[in-house]
Amino acid sequence: IALAIRLEKHELIEFRRIAAYLFKMNNRWEQAVKLCKKDLLFKDAMEYAADSRNPQIAEELITWFLENKNHECFAAGTFVMYDMLRPDLILELAWKHNIIDFAMPYLIQSLKEYTQK
Repeated sequence: IALAIRLEKHELIEFRRIAAYLFKMNNRWEQAVKLCKKDLLFKDAMEYAADSRNPQIAEELITWFLENKNHECFAAGTFVMYDMLRPDLILELAWKHNIIDFAMPYLIQSLKEYTQK
């Protein structure tokens, strides 16, 4: 952890990426995702949120993407973090931000799973 804390403030992005990975390996999911967001490492942020298996972390990341008008990452995040996201939340956020098209693949898959039960 001490190394991760030191690397977190390093000037080179790859060292900060290593810090995020070390946080992940030590189950410090919030710190790992926060560092990835700061460095705009969106793929890593989504993967770490998915690995955390924590719906709150996934929902916060999805909401953060929308606050920053990053609709493509919102759509990608619904795929990567699918198991931890609630369909009602995704529908509500997409409706509020007028981006239903970006949420539609997630919603179709959720509806398919619901009707096959």
